[in-house]
Amino acid sequence: MDNIEWIPFLPSRSWYSDADVLLTPGEPQIIPEELKARYPLVDIGARSLAPHVIDEIIEGLNMEFVRNWSNYKDYVKQFPYRNQRDNDLIDTSLEVRQGIEALSGILDDGVITVNEFGKIISFNQKAAEALKVVADDVIGKAAWDFSEEIFGGLKDFKDTGAIPMHREISRGKSRLDFHFHPLMKDGAYRGTLILIHVNRNDDVGFRQIMNLGHRAKYHFEDIVGDRMKTLVEQAQRMAVIDASILITGETGTGKELFASSIHNASARNRYPFVAVNCSSLPESLMESELFGYEEGSFTGARKNGRVGLFELANGGTLFLDEIEVMSSHMQCSILRALQEHEIMRLGGNRLLPVDVRVIACSNVDLQELVRRGEFRKDLYYRLSALQLRLPPLRSRGDDVLQLAEHRIRAEGYHYTLSGELKQMFTRLHWDGNVRQLYNCLDFFRCLGKPVIEADDYPYEPELKEPDGEAAPEDFILRLLYRAFREHLNLGRKGIALEAENKGQFLTEAQIRRILKELEERGMVAVNKGRGGSRITEKGIRYCEEHSAGF
Repeated sequence: MDNIEWIPFLPSRSWYSDADVLLTPGEPQIIPEELKARYPLVDIGARSLAPHVIDEIIEGLNMEFVRNWSNYKDYVKQFPYRNQRDNDLIDTSLEVRQGIEALSGILDDGVITVNEFGKIISFNQKAAEALKVVADDVIGKAAWDFSEEIFGGLKDFKDTGAIPMHREISRGKSRLDFHFHPLMKDGAYRGTLILIHVNRNDDVGFRQIMNLGHRAKYHFEDIVGDRMKTLVEQAQRMAVIDASILITGETGTGKELFASSIHNASARNRYPFVAVNCSSLPESLMESELFGYEEGSFTGARKNGRVGLFELANGGTLFLDEIEVMSSHMQCSILRALQEHEIMRLGGNRLLPVDVRVIACSNVDLQELVRRGEFRKDLYYRLSALQLRLPPLRSRGDDVLQLAEHRIRAEGYHYTLSGELKQMFTRLHWDGNVRQLYNCLDFFRCLGKPVIEADDYPYEPELKEPDGEAAPEDFILRLLYRAFREHLNLGRKGIALEAENKGQFLTEAQIRRILKELEERGMVAVNKGRGGSRITEKGIRYCEEHSAGF
């Protein structure tokens, strides 16, 4: 409308020009009567700004905070022609603001929210303190303009918003952990909630725990042996799931090695790894060691009390080895700590929150202890959310030679193993597993010989039974044949235990697959439930014809 000259008028200023017509948007009352008498008046009525125009103004002026004003929400919602996306943005903004207000009051962490365009819409005081800024100075800005190092990844969040993100930034003596959680509505990305946790390395308690040596020493790269690759892959997947783990296996099979590796591969790897052998703690001291005690709780108690292992492991992992030795009373206390995530010190009256992942280990069959009533069933299922069963060394084939060569290189021993000794190593029973192997290698060093012969082996050789070297299918068929002759029921767990005792390591999944194959060949009949599996007439004839019975 270039042919019209617009002359603005305000009640506070005097009229200084001529006009052809007066135009007002529904406010004729502010026009002086003398002007109404001189010029024609046209009242076009109130004209509201469309919501998209207001949104453009907000974006252009970096006034994102206006979207949280109640009068803004009331204004834009009166337009029936607004699209659903605009309404969703307002609703989501209100939900986010209300949620952040609630979170900020209960969390010790900094809390920031950004909208789908990356603009900061809330910034609590703890976040401002952590990042050393004034909250009002950053609200409305693009997060990556404030800090590309921290928030640069948000630029791609609109496309990959369904994937949470974690980032660590060092600030002097502190480390800031940023956890980015996408906010979704109806499958669409609507923004990001960012939690900031400050880890102060100069904290006295933190220094004390680290100085006590509560660190995980091993990584998955330290696990040697081709036969362990599948277990390592399984443990790596378990590491990222924040749940309790039960590791079983004979003594010396590497349970602590796996527990330590799992901790180092988990999100808790910056926090303590506290290991305790339950069998080394007298029953009278176990409760005070695990849960701590208050001053004066018993004769000889320290003046200021003592922090327990659960508190020392807070944020990290508590490794409980040989957990089967715990009394029923202690099992109950451990169960409560796992369920409620809180403990009470001996002699105390306050419940202390703890955030601990428990990895428990046992060298006995805990399920058998549960059946005999010697271990709590509820604790067993709480501990065994994830399970790993480590094979004995005698069932790992050539892994024993890989372990021996690795140990010799790592320790810098100046000798080699003869071919005869290597062959004997693959046939030994290895009751002490890897620990026994390492003791042998350490002993060989003392001999001062460049080549170690079979005669230099320091113990009476206990060789595996030939049955342990049978193919898995034949081995299982032999076990079922023996069970048939002795009128026994044999299920998958029983087969696994028998296999382990004979130097074969078979997982229940492998046993299930082999039984299915044998069933398809008509050799066995697989029964559901506790009936176990039984050998068929065809299987019996096969065993007797091939002299496969025990």
